[in-house]
Amino acid sequence: MLEMIEIGIENAKAFRMAGKITKSNVSLVLSDAKAKIECHGNIVIYEEIESFKGIEIAAIVEEFKYLFEVGISNIKKAALVTDKKWLEKIVKIEDKIFKKIEMKFFSIDDKELAVGMFLGYWFIKKAMWAGKSSIKGYATSLKKFYSFMHEKGLIDKEGLTDLKQTIKEDMPEWLATLDRYDDPSVEDVW
Repeated sequence: MLEMIEIGIENAKAFRMAGKITKSNVSLVLSDAKAKIECHGNIVIYEEIESFKGIEIAAIVEEFKYLFEVGISNIKKAALVTDKKWLEKIVKIEDKIFKKIEMKFFSIDDKELAVGMFLGYWFIKKAMWAGKSSIKGYATSLKKFYSFMHEKGLIDKEGLTDLKQTIKEDMPEWLATLDRYDDPSVEDVW
C-alpha cells in the first residue's frame, strides 16, 4: 500500500508505505518527485513505513533508472519515520554514501521531531519564502492533516496530541530561529 500524504511543505514529497514495495509504488513516488523538482528545483523526502514485507526487483530497477535519468542532486533532505529499527542502519549507511543529502531516521514515537526538523531547520534555511506566517500556516496544515488521520484511525489520540504539543512548544523557538536567520548581525543562527 502506498499513500501520498501532505505535510504542509510545498517542495516535500511525502508518503506512507506498508507491505511489499512494488514497481508501481516506486514509479508513482518517483514521477511525483520529478514533478516537484521541475516545479521547485529542490525537494525533501518524508517517508513513513508502517510495515515492510519486501521489495520487488522491478522496483529496484525503476529506482536505478530514475537515479541515472534525474540524479539525486535535487534531493536535499530525507526523513524516514518507522518503528523498524533495522532501517535505521540502512539510513545511516545511505547518509554516508549520499553525502549531499541530509538523511535522518525517526522512530514512530519521534514523528514530531521529523516535523520539527523540517519546520524549525530545513524550511527556514532552504525556503526563500520562509516567514512567520508560512511557518504558522504549515504548522496549522500539519495539525489539520494529523487530525484527519486520527479521525480515519490511522494514528492514535496520543500521536495527535504529541504533534500538537510539539508544535505549540516549539513554535516560539522556530520563530526565534527565523528571526536570527534573517538578522545579518547574528553569526550562530542554530
